[in-house]
Amino acid sequence: MILDSSSSDDDDETLPLSTYPPRSPPPSPGFASRLQSYTRFLRGPRALLLAVLLTVYLALSHYNNSRRSPPLGYTSLGPQDGFEKAPEGPQLPILVLPNGTRYQHPLRPSWPEPWPHRPDVASLLSSWRFPPTEGTIGVDADSVENVARRVLVGQGTKAPRSQFEVPKESLRDADAMFGRDAEEWKVPKLSKGEGYGKDGRPLQVPRDALHTGRNAGWKPPKLGSKKALPRVQKESKDTRTEEHKIQDSQRREWVRKAFLHLWENYKESAWGHDELRPLSKTATDNFNGWSATIFDSLDTLLLMGLEEEYLLAREHVTQVDFSYLTPKDPRAYSSPSAEALPPLSPPDALPRMASLPLELISPQAVPTFETTIRYLGALLAAFDLSADPLMLARAVELGNWLLPSLSTRSGLLVPTYKLGSNSNGGLVGQVVFAEVASVSLEFTRLSQLTGDPIYFEAISRTTDTLDNWRAAERLPHLFPTQINPDEPRFLPGVYSAYEYLIKEHQLLQGASEQYLRMYTSAIDSAYQHLIRPINVVPGKEGMVTIGDLHFRELHEGELKSWYSMRLDHLTAFAGGMLGLGAKLLDRPKDMETAVNFTSTCVWAYEATRSGLAPEIMQFWVESDSRRWETVQMADGSKARAVKGDPMGVHSGNNYHIQRPETIESVWYMYRLTGDRAWQDKGWMMFTNWVAATIIEGGFAHVLDVNRSQLEHDDSGVESFVYGET
Repeated sequence: MILDSSSSDDDDETLPLSTYPPRSPPPSPGFASRLQSYTRFLRGPRALLLAVLLTVYLALSHYNNSRRSPPLGYTSLGPQDGFEKAPEGPQLPILVLPNGTRYQHPLRPSWPEPWPHRPDVASLLSSWRFPPTEGTIGVDADSVENVARRVLVGQGTKAPRSQFEVPKESLRDADAMFGRDAEEWKVPKLSKGEGYGKDGRPLQVPRDALHTGRNAGWKPPKLGSKKALPRVQKESKDTRTEEHKIQDSQRREWVRKAFLHLWENYKESAWGHDELRPLSKTATDNFNGWSATIFDSLDTLLLMGLEEEYLLAREHVTQVDFSYLTPKDPRAYSSPSAEALPPLSPPDALPRMASLPLELISPQAVPTFETTIRYLGALLAAFDLSADPLMLARAVELGNWLLPSLSTRSGLLVPTYKLGSNSNGGLVGQVVFAEVASVSLEFTRLSQLTGDPIYFEAISRTTDTLDNWRAAERLPHLFPTQINPDEPRFLPGVYSAYEYLIKEHQLLQGASEQYLRMYTSAIDSAYQHLIRPINVVPGKEGMVTIGDLHFRELHEGELKSWYSMRLDHLTAFAGGMLGLGAKLLDRPKDMETAVNFTSTCVWAYEATRSGLAPEIMQFWVESDSRRWETVQMADGSKARAVKGDPMGVHSGNNYHIQRPETIESVWYMYRLTGDRAWQDKGWMMFTNWVAATIIEGGFAHVLDVNRSQLEHDDSGVESFVYGET
């Protein structure tokens, strides 16, 4: 996590070395004679005066210290607070565990049963089994029972959700606009290019009404080049043995079964909605109600050879109306009749406070970043894999809806965008860096596929703003996690994503040096400020993390900075990013860091009881002796052990929501190195994930990855579980 100065749920115990109490030097040979001289000096009236002054000093110090608390994230520590004095005599031996973990997760077989200790797992996965794809070897043939089951509940037997009528609020706005029973105060104030259709739906903003920056003399860069970039994947022939080929085929089939278990449950319980709630077998709409799961699954269905399921999903894609947003709670749409829906705003006769719960009210805007990556990106990926013209046509339509969100003065997207509105060169305010910098690939690819440069030009203005953005607190191309381009200054926030810089460089085939320069500057600065070794896990060497830098945070008139030694699951993408950059730019050090960091992220899975990584791990500081405890060995001897479970971790967030970042980097490592050990690591992660999260209704989030009896959460299964995990 980069430049995050916001307070977190866990206490940062990572302190600059200067905050620790210094150790006293040993006495010099003349110490005794000087002590006698000082003793003679302190006799008589001088002693009384010194005692009075000392009393006043201590009183004032206590008063001031009570009024001045230490900065957030700092702790004033001393021996009385847990720092141990060095033990006298020989040190106790250090307890070293294999791989630095208390738990050993076996590499499970690929066939016939990876989970012999959990017969329910194979039963759940096999119940939805579709025929293996052509060319699959080493697996059983499809059974008569499975064929019969698929006829009953399988491939596309449930129709897509019906489309609903226009929300009443939109109809009222349209009525006012067209003078149908409109009172003057109800007529909406529209910006340039905005409007409604007679049916109440917002209209797309015409391109000539958008602020593109060209009128200010801005010139767009080149969209691409014919420059040849270095090969990224490991150059090697298929040297696998027949045994390895069969094993790979069997593993793929289990992954396919796992996807189908989740997909079929979504079809039966949540079709047409954004997310499945696996415990209650209900649905939720957190991302516009356009069915984020269906869109994010399009490329997965194609890659897995599920053509019939793709056609079913395609049917839904044709029916989605991008001008209409649905409430988060699907109960608001129990009937397709507009009159049967709950009112979207209180009747005029009721007081303003008598409003409906927010989850039953149709939202007025879309989350621009999430809409871009979950919908626009999904459509583009499906087109690249299938050449299906429908996918490109719908991508163009959605791209045109979202384009005005980039029509701001700075070129940064509006984080929450009302469809049909025109930013028209306005201010954007505070934005999350990861969001504004992580939509470039989608809009660039849309321009490449259509030949229309307007999308790439819009995102190029974003890049120029970020490249030229300056603030007193900024490090070289390391951004604060939230920025305000209209008022450059440091703001707290969440994680950042620099992977789009190197991927954009690759997508444009090096046509512009801008992305290359910004990426290398950021990574070089990260080595100086963010990337640190983890040396508090005995038995595990080479661990690396990318922690938090709290940079120049203002506290009671003073600017403080400190580093927090933590590992966030969200930052696990950086292993793949560094590896890709290492191959494209010939940076061997980055490849070494990529391998070590990805290995650390895999260790986060291996080191828990369930085999799942938590959201956050906060590590002990190497110089903090509080991390040690004395334990008794089986033979009665004593040893020093590092506290924590996992070892070396003193706090964190043990929640697990099935994120894809670590397995993504593992995939990169295998592709970049050709080392089969990475495939085994991925298989270990997959089998542990299935065993820990599978339930009858799909795969559920885990509340605490270290409990012996795992508890699941009924939150919606994020669409990235289908599309990436």
